Amino acid sequence: MRKVSEVPLTELRKPQRWDGRAYFLFVDDYETISSMGNSALAPLADYLMMGREIGFHLVLTRRVSGVGRAMFEPIFQNLTEMGTSALIMSGDPSEGKILYGQGAGALPPGRGYLVQPRHPALLLQAAFTEPAYTND
Repeated sequence: MRKVSEVPLTELRKPQRWDGRAYFLFVDDYETISSMGNSALAPLADYLMMGREIGFHLVLTRRVSGVGRAMFEPIFQNLTEMGTSALIMSGDPSEGKILYGQGAGALPPGRGYLVQPRHPALLLQAAFTEPAYTND
């Protein structure tokens, strides 16, 4: 094993890629498990910040309604501070800007805005198809 002083600076600056197992946690209707700063996911807050280093991914969904209050919830704040990407779909425009200057609005089913920090919002269409089952 080489000492850090023996590693060229260009190699140290390269982004490190996780090569272990990836862990995904999918949370639907997040607003139902978080209230007034108390969240069932609060114990995971520290792991969110290390997600790239440990292969941990969180996929979170919630309704647009009340998202302004959610911005002060610790998990939501961590995700915002980390510069996470989001998909903003149809919702009440009176909620205002949700993330990175993009708000919700009336959109057809499956349509939404992919938002990322330092990038313009990208309108996209999500699609669902039934799995192809075979009788093997």
